[in-house]
Amino acid sequence: MSDENLANSMVIYIEKEIADKFDSESIIEEFKGLKVVFTFVVGVLTANVSACPPSDLAALLAFKSALREPYLGIFNSWTGTDCCNKWYGITCDPSTKRVADIALRGESEDPLFQKAKRTGYMTGSLSPAICKLDRLANIIVADWKGISGIIPPCISNLPFLRHLDLVGNQISGQIPLDIGNLHQLTVLNLADNKLTGSIPTSLSTLTSLMHLDLRNNMISGTLPQNIGNLRMLSRALFSNNRLTGQIPESISSIYRLSDLDLSLNRISGAIPASMGKMAVLATLNLDGNLLTGKIPASLMHSGISILNVSKNNIEGMIPDTFGTKSYFMVMDLSYNKLRGAIPKSITSASYVGHLDLSHNHLCGKIPDGSWFDHLDADSFSYNDCLCDLVGNQISGQIPLDIGNLHQLTVLNLADNKLTGSIPTSLSSLTSLMHLDLRNNMISGTLPQNIGNLRMLSRALFSNNRLTGQIPESISSIYRLSDLDLSLNRISGAIPASMGKMAVLATLNLDGNLLTGKIPASLMHSGISILNVSKNNIEGMIPDTFGTKSYFMVMDLSYNKLRGAIPKSITSASYVGHLDLSHNHLCGKIPDGSWFDHLDADSFSYNDCLCGKPLKAC
Repeated sequence: MSDENLANSMVIYIEKEIADKFDSESIIEEFKGLKVVFTFVVGVLTANVSACPPSDLAALLAFKSALREPYLGIFNSWTGTDCCNKWYGITCDPSTKRVADIALRGESEDPLFQKAKRTGYMTGSLSPAICKLDRLANIIVADWKGISGIIPPCISNLPFLRHLDLVGNQISGQIPLDIGNLHQLTVLNLADNKLTGSIPTSLSTLTSLMHLDLRNNMISGTLPQNIGNLRMLSRALFSNNRLTGQIPESISSIYRLSDLDLSLNRISGAIPASMGKMAVLATLNLDGNLLTGKIPASLMHSGISILNVSKNNIEGMIPDTFGTKSYFMVMDLSYNKLRGAIPKSITSASYVGHLDLSHNHLCGKIPDGSWFDHLDADSFSYNDCLCDLVGNQISGQIPLDIGNLHQLTVLNLADNKLTGSIPTSLSSLTSLMHLDLRNNMISGTLPQNIGNLRMLSRALFSNNRLTGQIPESISSIYRLSDLDLSLNRISGAIPASMGKMAVLATLNLDGNLLTGKIPASLMHSGISILNVSKNNIEGMIPDTFGTKSYFMVMDLSYNKLRGAIPKSITSASYVGHLDLSHNHLCGKIPDGSWFDHLDADSFSYNDCLCGKPLKAC
């Protein structure tokens, strides 16, 4: 209906009402003259709002004036009088034109960030003017790294706020005491800031809250006793704060809670037994607290798949209550005061992935079961009398007939005082998957037939007194992913065939007497951690990098390398930590994204390198 038709209808209705009551033609005629007034009023009432209100505009400009963003120019679009029209990060309600969302993320896939090839950095503080935007549903000012100051207390007065995300800044002070007034709030993310004080008791009234993240702050005090009122909560993350007190019993009544992280606090007392009965709890991380008491038996056959109670003061025995319902991707009970045997029922679990029982007082035989086949001795080390020999004071030689143990899959004799040489019979352990002889005083050479260990995936010999050369046969161990020969007295050249090993990911030859050149094949193999530091390697760095080259660590320092840094290194898929220092390199450092994050230490103490980050050429 048009404005004019609406006005006519209203006039006809009023004419009828007046005629019925007063029966006066003069009054009716008089009132008809007001038609133009009604037309104007209805026109105003029905006209579409075309721009944001001046009050919202002023509030946003005040909000902007308290912040400084020097690199990306995200506020460059905040011009003109219509804040609803293409202002970066601002969304308005389409009918009222009131500001509904502020979404400013310092880490984004937005083209603005991709063009700048950097994440965001912003300083300043959150202006209380933001509270004048009383129709806000979402406030996201996240991952800017430098925003400081406090959370304006008035933010608790925004009646429609559903999402408050201030993660990854330098915000200090307390969580607003009246945070519980935000009855529609579903997400509260204040992680990675510098918040202090305690968690307000009013937080327990946020009955719509689904996601709560307060990790990595300096929050103290206890968890609210009525935290169980948060019946909609699915994730509660409190890690790395200064929380004390006990875990409230009421937390077990949050029937939607799937992820609870209380790690790295100072929480004491026992783990509530009722936590093993929570219907959907999948992750329970209590690592690094002051918890005492026993592990509730119910936790072993609950629906929890990630259980970490490491680094506490938990005593007693591991509950012998595992069953087919037990499915653990991670179970870490290390660094406690657990005693007794590993329960046999653990072999009836549906799955056990990563298991760490180290640093306790366990004793007895490790159960036989498929879940233990993939584990190494580190999972059981530093206990009283488990059938394991790591981390003791054992001396003497490795038994000469060790090769008779044809079914042996794990041999971990690390961190002892073993002497003598590696028996040649060790090469006949064809089922061996994990070999760890680190941190002993073993001398002699590596067995020439070590290549017979075709099932071996980890071979760790670091910090011994081994001499001789690296056997060529080692390259035929096609399952070998981790080889550590560091801190020995091994000489000779690196076998060129090592660059062709199919799954070798870590090669650590640091601190030996190696000579010769770096094999060209190492630069484009599947190796991601390469350390040949502190040797006598000569020649040039091979110019054979390519898209297959992916190095998390490449350390070639303290050698006798000469020539230029090869330009092909810029074609590598990734280079993380790079150290070429203490060589005889010369020439310009190549330009490439992998060099932007490196400092001068990576190239120091060479003959004549130049270019960023060193002095210009």
